[in-house]
Amino acid sequence: MMKDIVAKIAAMLHNDAPEKRIAAAIVLGEIGVKNAAVTKGLVTMLNSDDPPLQKRTLDALVKIGVGQSMDAVFDLLDSHDPDVREASAWALASMGSAVLPEVKRRLVDATGNIKRGVDRARTIRSALAPHAASLTKSQHADLLQSAVDALAKGERGLEAPLQILRDASPKALAEGLRGVATRLIKGRKLDQATTVARLLCRSDQTTGDDRYLLAKLELLAGRHDTHPAARSRDNALRALEQLAKSGFDVSKALLGDQLIDLETKYYIGFHFVEEGHPLGEDLLADVSKKAARSKIGKMAKNKLALAAND
Repeated sequence: MMKDIVAKIAAMLHNDAPEKRIAAAIVLGEIGVKNAAVTKGLVTMLNSDDPPLQKRTLDALVKIGVGQSMDAVFDLLDSHDPDVREASAWALASMGSAVLPEVKRRLVDATGNIKRGVDRARTIRSALAPHAASLTKSQHADLLQSAVDALAKGERGLEAPLQILRDASPKALAEGLRGVATRLIKGRKLDQATTVARLLCRSDQTTGDDRYLLAKLELLAGRHDTHPAARSRDNALRALEQLAKSGFDVSKALLGDQLIDLETKYYIGFHFVEEGHPLGEDLLADVSKKAARSKIGKMAKNKLALAAND
């Protein structure tokens, strides 16, 4: 008997009258019954391009279970109707961690419209926020790998997916970002490494080493203009100053850093000599020693001599 009733209600999902289709979706949601016919009818309603119809269907799916309708629900994250977007997010959130494999596949839309991909990621992040703490170690690792692979390729629009990971395990995300930055630097992809370092330095897991990494990457890409006004606007120099004040051994880090070329080292040394900081003398002495016969080496030697006479 019940089976026949459900079949009749499921058939109403294909009725020409929108109000009857909405009524059928509401009833099916209340009784919580779902079978192949119901799923097919609900997906048809989701694909109707009728916002009121889509929203009622999504509300029903929250109660019935998204299941095989998941692709259609994900597609509605791009709806022009804000109520439909919100309802689709809630429907996905109702799936809990079961939605994560599909999130991993869809979260970063690198080949489509970037803004659309960013908006979608933010919506998904909002939907999944209540479940972030319940991510398994394997699920977190999968999402992290997906995000860091995208970062390594220079893809954009990743703040929302990274926030999902940050909500779940800030420490694991920070460690993952450090690993990405290291691989990018080894591959000489310094612009992409800088992007990763900036993300890392916005974390509450940031260390002195992280701040040093970002400062040196920005300095390597800088203009190295020694004019006082230009140096005063150089945030990377400010970062090194703050690190030095905090007790971080900036001199040891710079002198042992194979990535820092002589021109960058001279620029930093020049600045700190001008500021009366002993770090400047250490760096200029190193440049003078390693490039004694070159122009940059002679400049370093002359600057040290001038500083000694002041």
